Amino acid sequence: MIPVLQILYPILLVVSFSACTTTGSKSASLSSAKSQEPILGQVGSSKFVLSSLDRKHWVQLRKSTTNQSEKLYATLAAGAWEAAEAEARNYLLKNPRNEQALTVLVIATSMQKKHPLAAYYAGLIETYHRPSSESLNARALATVTAPKADINDFQNAVQLFHQAFYETNTEIAAGLNLGRLYLELGDAQGASEIFAETRQRCKDCLPSLVGHGIANSRLRKLSKAKTIFHLVLKINPHHPQALYRLALIAKEDKQIKQAKRYLDLVMIHAKSSNYIIAKKAEELVRTLDSQSDISNIASDSSSEKKQGNSSQQDDLLIDVGIRE
Repeated sequence: MIPVLQILYPILLVVSFSACTTTGSKSASLSSAKSQEPILGQVGSSKFVLSSLDRKHWVQLRKSTTNQSEKLYATLAAGAWEAAEAEARNYLLKNPRNEQALTVLVIATSMQKKHPLAAYYAGLIETYHRPSSESLNARALATVTAPKADINDFQNAVQLFHQAFYETNTEIAAGLNLGRLYLELGDAQGASEIFAETRQRCKDCLPSLVGHGIANSRLRKLSKAKTIFHLVLKINPHHPQALYRLALIAKEDKQIKQAKRYLDLVMIHAKSSNYIIAKKAEELVRTLDSQSDISNIASDSSSEKKQGNSSQQDDLLIDVGIRE
């Protein structure tokens, strides 16, 4: 099985919803929220990739509100996935088939990587209401993460992610997932186009930038990729993936010293947070060093040969002169 959506980034799902509405047309009525900006969360982590409001705001709203819908979404926005799941289940006991509660369950279970369960709730949404970006995204995730998923499943997931992404013009999660899946399937052009559009929707959030940079690298648009990875470093100067990719581009440009500088930074900053890429950086440094040694040997050999040829040429000229 292809390790879908796990190469380079651990992101499987990035949930997007605004402070006052969920993605799509469903209103969450968060009247006390102060921003319409999207919030992105990373799978398996309560740490937000991008958040326009501090987590404390959502925790405070959860404690103070008496509106159950507000409480559900505030719990979700605070990154309390298990609590959001439990509260949504309780809400459904009193309000069966409630679309908002089912949507919260889909997102909360997906964020805990309970993909089959998320797909089940997604199916309930589509049965009792209509397909939403959240339900389609969850079904696609369940498809690609299934133990025996094959190429046909991946192609089906592409269709679901695509449908989810264009369900609304504010959906972000499905775009990131679709871009990553395109990369896994070898469609760099498709990935580049999706990441470019996702960048506009999430205002150059890190996952969209990194994905766009990788896609352009694979398309051999190295200058464009280099520009994108530098944008990543403006947001996070120690971003291991951006530094490593810039090292590869520098290597392609024969800028070996610059490549090693990037790799040194990767090994310093990724050793504890991203062991795999730190290891790859070490291996690339050894490769560059060995190539440098071979180049030096070849250079020395070429120099000696050139000197020998020069001496023979001088002798030949003298001989010619004598014969004349």
